[in-house]
Amino acid sequence: MSRSALESMAEQVKAAREAKGLSQRNLSERTGIPQSHISKIENAGSDLRMSSMLMIAHALDLELALIPRQLLPVLKNLQGDAPSSKYIPDNVMRTLKEIDALESTTGQILNHFDSEDFSEAQVVSILHETLRELTRIHMSPAQAEGIQDRIKHLKKPINQLKSLALGYKIDAKSAGNYQTTLRDIIGTITPIASDLRDLRNRFFHGMSADAAVQRPAYQLDEEDGNHG
Repeated sequence: MSRSALESMAEQVKAAREAKGLSQRNLSERTGIPQSHISKIENAGSDLRMSSMLMIAHALDLELALIPRQLLPVLKNLQGDAPSSKYIPDNVMRTLKEIDALESTTGQILNHFDSEDFSEAQVVSILHETLRELTRIHMSPAQAEGIQDRIKHLKKPINQLKSLALGYKIDAKSAGNYQTTLRDIIGTITPIASDLRDLRNRFFHGMSADAAVQRPAYQLDEEDGNHG
């Protein structure tokens, strides 16, 4: 979004919030967006993620004319055919929030990789890009469910990788098990990230919504293992 568009949107968000008699804290509670981020948005100090814009638009009943042009198809898709509808399905909103959180975390992790971790960084970089691109699809509830099936398996290994990269790298290197631990975590992430990338490609090539809810192979394997 250009600087002028960012400033215009910042003014519109602030005006709409004040017109509803809401404080930034109130808006934060309604949307789940941190108050500090809302403050940055209203001061044109932070670019708007699609999920944040949709949540704010939903909470403030912003007119479609005020929404950035590239987000209009998404918002219309979420609202359905009824022009008066302001409802965004809960699972779509939840999925967008979780994608945002994972995208932010993978971005942090990428900033802490060493040069010798190139191949591992590539896996995380592709995942980071995939998550960013998933926020661009016209997400239906069925598609959101399909994405949820994948990203729920990413949370634990991504948090482990974050702890390793941001917190315990020095200790792990001193103990001589940094590379082994890193490879193990990346080994868990790789098939999930690949599956998520494949799902993203199918979405962008017109995959049907029903096909999105098919469970990934690694999830089926886990369930079979639990029954063995």
